Amino acid sequence: MAKYLGLLTTDMRGKIGGIVASRGRTGTTLKAKGVPRLAPTPAQNIQRSRLASALFAWRQLTTLQQLSWGGIAATLTWSNSLANTFTPTGLQLWTQAFINQATLNAVPPSTAGGSPSTVVPITTVTIVTSTGVAQLLVNLTGPTYTGNWAAYLSAPIPASVNYTKTTARRLVAVVAGGNFNFFQTAYIAAFGALPPVGAYTSVRVVPIDPTYGYSGTIFNAPVIWEA
Repeated sequence: MAKYLGLLTTDMRGKIGGIVASRGRTGTTLKAKGVPRLAPTPAQNIQRSRLASALFAWRQLTTLQQLSWGGIAATLTWSNSLANTFTPTGLQLWTQAFINQATLNAVPPSTAGGSPSTVVPITTVTIVTSTGVAQLLVNLTGPTYTGNWAAYLSAPIPASVNYTKTTARRLVAVVAGGNFNFFQTAYIAAFGALPPVGAYTSVRVVPIDPTYGYSGTIFNAPVIWEA
């Protein structure tokens, strides 16, 4: 519990051992330094590294280049986890594009010129297993999907779970053009084994703009493992 120091000191800030001192409107307070219970996973460390790299790369852009990303961002509408819509900033759009492109071993262009391209949405996802081989297919109906996308899957979840946005998922597939991917090796490395036919998995598939690298409409839903 934080304690007010009163007359013992007029100002005290920083960390001493396991104690953190801070200055607020009511005076100086002390509290124990919080320690995370779990160390970050390798996947979390990768994402944090990509985020740091995206911010560093943004600072290397010229003002005109940053403004070009702001111009593209001003034409887009995003929504948060509460379904509230907002217009992203140029930095937010750049960061999303940088992280997406990093999965494809690429980087977004420094200047985002012209109008934003339309990212074809992924509306259906099918998981098929046969003799231990797992295949992920997107948009089986209509023209063959030719865009870039990344897929994140979870361990098996109960069939009754219908809200999966906060379910922990791992990156198991990155496709630079196409509508399928054999992902069993990546899934087994992440979760230890393939689920049985009939199990459900939380799936998040991100279509990636081929020019700038930002996300299209994200597919978020539980998907059954089929034979």
